[in-house]
Amino acid sequence: MKGNGWVSLVAMNQLLYIFAAGYDLTGDVQFKEAVQSGGDFLLDKMRNPNNGGWYRSVRSQSQRVQEGVHPYSYSFAIFGLSHAYRVTGDQAFLQAALDTWRTEVWHGLKAARRLASQESDRLGSDIEMRAWRNVPLMHLFDALLILHEVTGSNEVWSDIEAIAHFLEVRLIQKSGCLPEWFDPLTFAPLDDAGDGFVDLGHQLEWAYFLGRAVEKGLDERYRDMAERMMDFAIDHGFDEHTGRLAGQTDYAGRNPSGGNQWWAQAELMRATVQFATRHGRDDLWPIYQKAQDFARIHYVDQEYGGWTRDSFVNSGKSSRELRKTIGYHVVGFYMEALSLSSPTSTN
Repeated sequence: MKGNGWVSLVAMNQLLYIFAAGYDLTGDVQFKEAVQSGGDFLLDKMRNPNNGGWYRSVRSQSQRVQEGVHPYSYSFAIFGLSHAYRVTGDQAFLQAALDTWRTEVWHGLKAARRLASQESDRLGSDIEMRAWRNVPLMHLFDALLILHEVTGSNEVWSDIEAIAHFLEVRLIQKSGCLPEWFDPLTFAPLDDAGDGFVDLGHQLEWAYFLGRAVEKGLDERYRDMAERMMDFAIDHGFDEHTGRLAGQTDYAGRNPSGGNQWWAQAELMRATVQFATRHGRDDLWPIYQKAQDFARIHYVDQEYGGWTRDSFVNSGKSSRELRKTIGYHVVGFYMEALSLSSPTSTN
């Protein structure tokens, strides 16, 4: 960090993943060293020494910016530190990931555990909140997949199964859509005539993570659920003429709005290439190709490399003037594409 700059817990752990991916692809020791130094920074500067919790962000000279309960950031801490342990073998990273998983910040996970154990009809907690969003649980699910990969823990796998079951019986709707916001006590979706909506990029992320879980041994019925989620996003948000994904819809898939979101486009590409190659969905190849063409035109910087956050088209700006993205979603797509036997032509 320079001057009075700050860094968030989410961004730091996304960087750990990106550097770990760089090491996986190249074997370059500089990437491994970056993972080690980044993980050390997390433990030294971003962790509360009094209770083992995490600061949401810090400024230069380790000044805390935000504290408090933030399960979204905690999910990324498990994710990044698990990858850091996988690459470096540093036990301190693994222990920190395990300690974070065992904290009491997990509103959605607690509900999933209660449902799985049938210990109570009450799913919600006493935490005061206006509404509960599914995204922290989604990233926790992803984080637990890598935590299980590096530990083989049956307890971690039990949580993976509990989250999938909770998603199946309480959160996903009959249409295949997953509302973004829920009541924190009943987990009923917020009215889509008010604050409720479906985020199509998150819908595709969930589909991809569930597909990965099935590949790792989760019951195959969850593949069907993942496909329903993916198909909802494509059927109601994908423009087959341009290759663009809309940002959100209502629960019936009406009124698609938004779009030109670089990260959601990357998630569309990752999910479709995964299911086309690993799960026999050949019908997704044309969608993948269209989505890839849109990304190449709008986001891929052909001159300097990388993706931009803003579209080149009609921006009137050079690639040097457009903001570059850090790359977590994009790297996730490329790592999936590179892991597949079917070649891709993405730049």
